[in-house]
Amino acid sequence: GAAEDAGPGALVAPPLAELAGHSSVAGSQRDLLRRGGEGEEEEEAAEGGKRGSCHAGKIDDVVFGRPEPHLTHRSRILSTTLLETVTPDRIRAAAERLAPVVMPSPLLPLSVDGAGEVLLKCESLHPIGSFKLRGAGNALLAAPREALRRGVVTASAGNMAQGVAWWARRLGVPCTAVVPERAPAAKLGPFERMGGRVLRVPFDEWWRTMEERGHPDVTGHFVHPVAEADVIAGNATIGLELAASVPDAAAILVPWGGGGLASGIALGLRAAGSDARVIACEVETAAPRRASRAAGAPVRIDYTPSW
Repeated sequence: GAAEDAGPGALVAPPLAELAGHSSVAGSQRDLLRRGGEGEEEEEAAEGGKRGSCHAGKIDDVVFGRPEPHLTHRSRILSTTLLETVTPDRIRAAAERLAPVVMPSPLLPLSVDGAGEVLLKCESLHPIGSFKLRGAGNALLAAPREALRRGVVTASAGNMAQGVAWWARRLGVPCTAVVPERAPAAKLGPFERMGGRVLRVPFDEWWRTMEERGHPDVTGHFVHPVAEADVIAGNATIGLELAASVPDAAAILVPWGGGGLASGIALGLRAAGSDARVIACEVETAAPRRASRAAGAPVRIDYTPSW
């Protein structure tokens, strides 16, 4: 995703969720929480260090640009209008729905020389190995039962598909995932073992499925992998847990792809009264948000496929 700035400097802000753009961070996409007041990351970034730029800012509209270099279309996926519907009451309702099934993920210490106290929020320990269990679960539990009668559909290359399939099996409804042709077998195998049906389509067609919230060859209740209030509210329960477990956290580092996880965590923290800074992290091979913030508008970037 790439954020639209009003110009150089801070993003224009709805009041609930502040994000700082700490981009081009290489390595594993793990949720990383830092506690302590040293501020080395911010200072290094401000000096143009290898970690990239880091600006205090707030969420404005997010453009989820296609990563394929030959594609020129960009569609707005997340917006301030959508994020403003993810209210504290909605987030607390999500936490109540998920509590009987989804255990809070643990915080484990990470030893890093000279970095203060660093804790890992281990969302990988959920049954499907991903935080997507939260958003998928809240979206399906919040939907009217009649809406699920013909099954559920999502557009996902793997993790969201697994989350939707896990809950669909629990609720006894069929599940279909529309996936890009190059979706990895390592992600789709578990989805199919949970009873999910895979519909492989060209990348453009997969992207249109997200834009149009459905596919003409599939019927069922569509769960958007990013731009759905109940999905973001499910993600926001991570923020509630962080605020309760580490109330003095100085910063939360969150992987940034479509923006649904980072936005959700920021909203959950604010709903719990935390003012911890939220820093969005992009992998070096696909970092449109950093480039767009620097340019003051969405820009095209060089993209290196990882699969």
